[in-house]
Amino acid sequence: MIFVVIRKEIKVLFASYIGWGMLAIYAIVMGILYTQSLSEYMQVMMGNIPIVEQIGLTKYIGSNLFGTSSFIMLIFIPLLSMRLFSEEQKNLTMPFMLSAPISLAEIVVGKFLSLILFLALMLAYLVVIICILNAWTDIDFGYIFANVLGLSLLIASFSAISLFFSSLTRQPILAAVLSFFVLIMLLFLDHIFAQQPNTIWSDLSMMQHYKSFAVGLLNTADIAFYLLVALSFVFLTVRKLEHQRVYG
Repeated sequence: MIFVVIRKEIKVLFASYIGWGMLAIYAIVMGILYTQSLSEYMQVMMGNIPIVEQIGLTKYIGSNLFGTSSFIMLIFIPLLSMRLFSEEQKNLTMPFMLSAPISLAEIVVGKFLSLILFLALMLAYLVVIICILNAWTDIDFGYIFANVLGLSLLIASFSAISLFFSSLTRQPILAAVLSFFVLIMLLFLDHIFAQQPNTIWSDLSMMQHYKSFAVGLLNTADIAFYLLVALSFVFLTVRKLEHQRVYG
């Protein structure tokens, strides 16, 4: 039954202007940034632009593309997820969904995975344009893998959090705004509490856990952190809907 939910949500995304619009915007922005980064790297290699440290082509272009992608997802995910439950409540179709012969866990996981799969298209595009460089030079596939994994985990966490806030209100715009500000806060907790380094706030910062992936390293603690965040908010969404089913 999860696949039924996934198929339905994917169809809705591809039937909407916002879905195609975001795919187009992402492709254009990444394409422009890709060509600019490649041009800048060529200038660096010719000595026209000074650089502090020696850096490979993969890292030079990858750091720009993956870094920018993480902030694009910060905007896209709240906008894509805002309708997943808020719109159901706004259109008064939530009671029918809650009474359907399918578990709430399957509904939540189905909607969550549909969002992940849609965003995976953007990530796939990013990987392809970076790997094209392998036709001219050797690229660091380990660096690419670490960044893809890190961005995927960040996307999963963003999606789970935004999905939860979508279940809290019947106003899609409000759900998007709440998600956006909470995600910003969670991303930069280490900066917000910069006066208190090495505290729990620093450990809860999403950006702090993303840094190892950004330099091409894999840290099991960082992987576990993102998985825990995603699973926790998926669980909270299920609990919220269970409460709504019982108490209305």
